Amino acid sequence: MRNLIITLTIFLSLQFSSKAQGITSPLRLNIEIDILQPVFGGYGGTLGLEKGQFGWGLMAFSSRLSNSSRNFIMKGADDFNVHNWGVELYGDFFFKKTHKGFYIGGLVSLDGYRMKQEKELKGSILGLYLVPRVGYRWVPVPKKVKWLYIQPSFAVPIKVWDDASFFNEDIKLSRAIILPMLTIGMRLNLDEKCAKKME
Repeated sequence: MRNLIITLTIFLSLQFSSKAQGITSPLRLNIEIDILQPVFGGYGGTLGLEKGQFGWGLMAFSSRLSNSSRNFIMKGADDFNVHNWGVELYGDFFFKKTHKGFYIGGLVSLDGYRMKQEKELKGSILGLYLVPRVGYRWVPVPKKVKWLYIQPSFAVPIKVWDDASFFNEDIKLSRAIILPMLTIGMRLNLDEKCAKKME
């Protein structure tokens, strides 16, 4: 509760400060594609909104896990082929109002694991994670293509709940792992007049 109050206080102070200076932050839509997921035979993307120094939205992914990835995420599942999907709500704070450079954030992630043996579906496992992350947004061509960016980050999924024991008592999901993330994205100004003032 204390952290929530501190966060709200910071958010409100930033809003009042910008209004006092006559600055209104534009609302932007951002769309991202996960670059790493296709390497592992999957796909993923992000749809979100950005305003002020904050960003929030929805992420989703789907991927067939390799044996090494499966053993990294869970133990005791050597006899299974695993397809992993996830739906995530995220919130980020950028240190610059331009949304360039470093940012910190967090996700709430619901992950599903479809467990197969010899192409036959045996069941599914669900896991719920809290995921702090830190990242960097790089705009490679800021003058000509300022709407395009590349965003590497590191996330730490921390498991808070799962139902693996109902499927198989020998399977255990890892409590915490470190995951690299890499996306390419674009952001569109939903308020052109306000965006020009910011520039």
